[in-house]
Amino acid sequence: MSNENAGHSVDGAPGYDVVGSISTNVADGFTMVAVGDLIVSRAVTKSQDSGFGDVVKILRDSDTTFGNLEVNAFDIRFFNGYPQAEYGGAYHLS
Repeated sequence: MSNENAGHSVDGAPGYDVVGSISTNVADGFTMVAVGDLIVSRAVTKSQDSGFGDVVKILRDSDTTFGNLEVNAFDIRFFNGYPQAEYGGAYHLS
Protein backbone atom coordinates (compact mmCIF):
# COMPACT_ATOMS: atom_id res chain seq x y z
CA MET A 1 0.00 0.00 0.00
CA SER A 2 1.40 3.39 -0.95
CA ASN A 3 1.59 6.22 1.53
CA GLU A 4 0.73 8.76 -1.12
CA ASN A 5 -2.33 10.95 -0.81
CA ALA A 6 -3.18 13.35 -3.64
CA GLY A 7 0.47 13.29 -4.74
CA HIS A 8 1.92 14.38 -1.38
CA SER A 9 4.12 12.02 0.61
CA VAL A 10 3.00 11.35 4.18
CA ASP A 11 5.99 9.18 5.11
CA GLY A 12 7.63 10.27 8.34
CA ALA A 13 5.24 13.11 9.15
CA PRO A 14 5.12 13.12 12.97
CA GLY A 15 1.64 12.41 14.33
CA TYR A 16 0.11 11.95 10.88
CA ASP A 17 -2.71 9.38 10.80
CA VAL A 18 -1.81 7.50 7.61
CA VAL A 19 -4.58 4.90 7.88
CA GLY A 20 -7.35 7.40 8.67
CA SER A 21 -6.19 9.95 6.12
CA ILE A 22 -5.81 7.88 2.97
CA SER A 23 -8.34 9.04 0.42
CA THR A 24 -11.27 6.79 -0.35
CA ASN A 25 -12.39 5.37 -3.65
CA VAL A 26 -15.86 6.90 -3.52
CA ALA A 27 -16.96 7.97 -6.96
CA ASP A 28 -18.37 11.42 -7.63
CA GLY A 29 -22.13 11.47 -7.32
CA PHE A 30 -22.22 9.17 -4.28
CA THR A 31 -25.27 10.03 -2.17
CA MET A 32 -25.99 9.41 1.49
CA VAL A 33 -29.28 10.11 3.24
CA ALA A 34 -29.53 10.28 7.02
CA VAL A 35 -32.74 10.55 9.01
CA GLY A 36 -33.45 10.77 12.72
CA ASP A 37 -35.54 8.47 14.85
CA LEU A 38 -37.56 5.82 13.03
CA ILE A 39 -40.57 5.06 15.21
CA VAL A 40 -43.04 2.80 13.46
CA SER A 41 -46.05 1.87 15.57
CA ARG A 42 -48.27 0.35 12.87
CA ALA A 43 -47.87 -1.30 9.51
CA VAL A 44 -46.24 1.07 7.05
CA THR A 45 -48.63 -0.17 4.37
CA LYS A 46 -51.48 1.41 6.34
CA SER A 47 -50.04 4.93 5.92
CA GLN A 48 -52.51 7.49 4.66
CA ASP A 49 -49.93 10.26 4.21
CA SER A 50 -49.81 11.18 0.53
CA GLY A 51 -46.17 12.30 0.79
CA PHE A 52 -44.89 9.07 2.33
CA GLY A 53 -44.14 7.48 -1.04
CA ASP A 54 -42.01 10.48 -2.01
CA VAL A 55 -39.96 10.11 1.18
CA VAL A 56 -39.48 6.38 0.58
CA LYS A 57 -38.26 7.14 -2.95
CA ILE A 58 -35.60 9.54 -1.62
CA LEU A 59 -34.42 6.92 0.88
CA ARG A 60 -34.30 4.13 -1.72
CA ASP A 61 -32.63 6.21 -4.43
CA SER A 62 -29.56 7.08 -2.36
CA ASP A 63 -26.43 4.95 -2.39
CA THR A 64 -26.69 4.47 1.37
CA THR A 65 -29.27 5.41 3.99
CA PHE A 66 -28.95 5.65 7.76
CA GLY A 67 -31.65 5.94 10.41
CA ASN A 68 -31.98 5.37 14.14
CA LEU A 69 -34.44 2.49 14.56
CA GLU A 70 -36.24 3.19 17.86
CA VAL A 71 -38.46 0.10 17.92
CA ASN A 72 -38.06 -3.65 18.12
CA ALA A 73 -36.81 -5.28 14.93
CA PHE A 74 -39.23 -8.19 15.39
CA ASP A 75 -42.98 -8.60 15.74
CA ILE A 76 -43.48 -8.40 19.50
CA ARG A 77 -46.87 -10.13 19.21
CA PHE A 78 -45.05 -13.36 18.34
CA PHE A 79 -41.95 -12.89 20.52
CA ASN A 80 -40.80 -15.99 22.42
CA GLY A 81 -37.58 -14.71 24.01
CA TYR A 82 -36.69 -13.48 27.47
CA PRO A 83 -39.70 -11.89 29.24
CA GLN A 84 -37.66 -8.80 30.18
CA ALA A 85 -37.24 -7.97 26.50
CA GLU A 86 -40.99 -7.93 25.88
CA TYR A 87 -41.40 -4.55 27.59
CA GLY A 88 -38.64 -2.68 25.77
CA GLY A 89 -40.98 -1.35 23.11
CA ALA A 90 -44.34 -1.70 24.82
CA TYR A 91 -44.91 2.05 24.90
CA HIS A 92 -44.90 2.03 21.08
CA LEU A 93 -47.82 -0.40 20.93
CA SER A 94 -51.14 1.35 21.11
